[in-house]
Amino acid sequence: MMLELSFLILFLTSISVLIFICFFRSTSHSQSKTPCPESYPIIGILPGLLRNRHRFHDWVANMLSKTPSSILQVNNFLNLSHIICTANLVNVEHLLVTNFSNYIKGYRYLDYLQELLGHGIFNVDGHLWTVQRKIASHEFNTKSRKHFLSDIVKSELSKSLMPDLLEIKQLTANV
Repeated sequence: MMLELSFLILFLTSISVLIFICFFRSTSHSQSKTPCPESYPIIGILPGLLRNRHRFHDWVANMLSKTPSSILQVNNFLNLSHIICTANLVNVEHLLVTNFSNYIKGYRYLDYLQELLGHGIFNVDGHLWTVQRKIASHEFNTKSRKHFLSDIVKSELSKSLMPDLLEIKQLTANV
């Protein structure tokens, strides 16, 4: 009985210290002059998300525009995970072009989106992504776009514009 009580006291003390450390880290971070959303020890950035849920993209863009480096770091629940958001073109190029293979999507991303995206180009990494990108790039080359646009323009001309012009011609001829 005494052992259980001492274990419970030790456990509660540990939790209290952990919460205090997390609170201290989040308040010391929020006192800096960065526009990052304020992070609380238990609920993270939930209050800021709820306040700005109707304008989430504007909220993030506004914070990014106020940072000198166009980078935000957001701490989540108990400061255990971090989200980094960037609008810096050099960083975006580094992530998507220069060092794309170094930034894998990870199991959490794949687990959440597997049912929706399957093994498509947006949900794979490495060699499979390279193969799918090469296949998809043929659909977006200049020649295929010209054919696509040409077909659309011909279709719209024959179905919409030409009949309308003929109708206008007949109406003006009758006047």
